[in-house]
Amino acid sequence: MEQTTIPALHAPLSWVDKTAAVFLGLAVTTVAFGPALVGVFLGLAALIILPRFVQRRLWARIPADFGKSLGLAIIATFAWWLVCSLVSIDPGRAFSTWARTVGLVFLAYSITHFLACDRRLIDWFLKAVIVAGMPILLYLVAIGFVDVGFIALMEWVKGHSLDAGLFGKGFRSVISCILPVMVWAAFRLRGGWRIPAVVMVVLSGLAIYAGDAQMSRSAVAGVAAGLAAVLLLVAFRPLPQVARRAIVVIGIVAVTVGGLVFLDKLPRPPMTGRELARVMPLPDAHRQVIWGFAEDQVKKRPVFGTGMNTINLTPEAQKRHHPFRWLENTSGETVKTVLDLEYLPSHPHNWVLEVAAENGVPGLVLMLAAILLLLGRFMQAAYSGARAGWVAFVVTAVFFVGSLANFSFWSVWWQASFLIFLAVAWAATRQEEGRAA
Repeated sequence: MEQTTIPALHAPLSWVDKTAAVFLGLAVTTVAFGPALVGVFLGLAALIILPRFVQRRLWARIPADFGKSLGLAIIATFAWWLVCSLVSIDPGRAFSTWARTVGLVFLAYSITHFLACDRRLIDWFLKAVIVAGMPILLYLVAIGFVDVGFIALMEWVKGHSLDAGLFGKGFRSVISCILPVMVWAAFRLRGGWRIPAVVMVVLSGLAIYAGDAQMSRSAVAGVAAGLAAVLLLVAFRPLPQVARRAIVVIGIVAVTVGGLVFLDKLPRPPMTGRELARVMPLPDAHRQVIWGFAEDQVKKRPVFGTGMNTINLTPEAQKRHHPFRWLENTSGETVKTVLDLEYLPSHPHNWVLEVAAENGVPGLVLMLAAILLLLGRFMQAAYSGARAGWVAFVVTAVFFVGSLANFSFWSVWWQASFLIFLAVAWAATRQEEGRAA
């Protein structure tokens, strides 16, 4: 691969480049106010970044950047997903989701090259996250730990009532990605920015815990996965390559077997009394029914699936069931409350089941292979001395574990937030390895 020198720090940065980096920081923080803002700020940044990418003909570096194995895995994954989209139950919707996902990945790659040109661009991104994110986190902490009445401010802004317990719940998953990035920022940034970065770490933890607001268990799972990823990197470092691969294979087999056993115990349509008796204590009953339904769809279409972002369009998904839950009424008595819910209102709330149901088992296997190779690349960078390699590995773990029980994998704001953080960490890794854009 061609080796180039990182531009000197004393070289002036244009205000346009600084603005693009700031827009990226705003994209991952203002999502707290709605997913539309992610598109606005990411779109503005793309207007600056993509012309640079094309002008410098950086697409020629794609083979060298990804390598043969990872590159082939990514190409095979998207190629298979395209086939599944074309034979989908709704080809138009599936193909638009496929094209959008490919576009986001390409934009993230372009962002990586843009930020890798100068370390100060990454610093501008981190500072933007701090400046824009700190008041938002303070507000969430105030609602959760001081007074839920503070929600009145957002109700005034939006013009309608809000549930204080649910406000910001989706953003808390993004916070789980912000947290490790801010830990890194506390070491990376210089001067007076280190203390604000540490404050962001503390506020992120408090905002995820949520206090009196509803805690995001997916965000907590993501943070736990990030800590586990750090421990794994530490434990793997002294081991020979053969031992690492053996442990990974054993882990994959164990997770696969455990996952299949768990899925076999899930309730599934039709929700008869016998199926209701299968409901486990955790997670909530409706989510278990959704997962059981999604697994049935995988069995019905194991090769090509339903097509990307279409599982909720299957006729069976719109059928309703009537599970129940025990609640305390105003008199303190425990009463049986019957719910009226669709088997799958929108998506499976689990990216593994979603990808398998919509792209078939081959589509899931190819994606998992690409993820493992990507993690291997980040692990190699981390062990070669690149701190940002650790960040990229941890953020990837946070995202995919957190996505096991929350939003649709195809949600633009969720994918975009992750890909921006990943692009930043990858750009910094390139810098630390001595490779510019």
